[in-house]
Amino acid sequence: MAMASQGMRTGPPPVREDCTTAKGIGGVKTYTFAAVNPTPVLVRGSGDIGSAVAHRLYRAGYRVVLHDVASPAAPRRGMAFTDAIFDGSAVLDGVVGRRVGVDELPGRVDLATIQVVIAGFEDVLAAVAPAVLVDARMRKRAIPEPQRGLAPLTIGLGPNFVAGETTDLVVETRWGERLGTIITDGWWPPSTGRTLSPRWTESSEG
Repeated sequence: MAMASQGMRTGPPPVREDCTTAKGIGGVKTYTFAAVNPTPVLVRGSGDIGSAVAHRLYRAGYRVVLHDVASPAAPRRGMAFTDAIFDGSAVLDGVVGRRVGVDELPGRVDLATIQVVIAGFEDVLAAVAPAVLVDARMRKRAIPEPQRGLAPLTIGLGPNFVAGETTDLVVETRWGERLGTIITDGWWPPSTGRTLSPRWTESSEG
């Protein structure tokens, strides 16, 4: 996922190769990556999309906190950091997600794990003070609440976001030729079949 301005590097961040390995949970090999950018990123939604975003950012060296509700829908157990909410920890492709309390967040840079937290969103937002907020909850029919101003850069993934209104940027997540396209002004077409005419910026990764 390409990050734009606001102190973030542009273009796809490189995957870190200089890491230490250890036998982690259940003997699974896990990785700890050297911090190359301690920028705090708060990702909303621990499902497969939110987990993929958190995983990619962690691999790129960012400090990542993943937030969700206490009992999220989990149709794909074993494929998302949602498991950490129920089991205390989860490993996805060598990266550990660990459930923590909101009191463990302020000022703590955990290089060994993605921190997964289920406290109230406002409390988590205050504790993390993220430079970037990514809403990856993928709620097909819900109207997203305005989140601009909650962080220097806010990004919405999925339907019903409006770039420049609900979030600063919107990322197209539906399969097709515009998958990954970054919208800087206007709508992400909703998943109801209705066709809108957003103004696109061709800065996607493909």
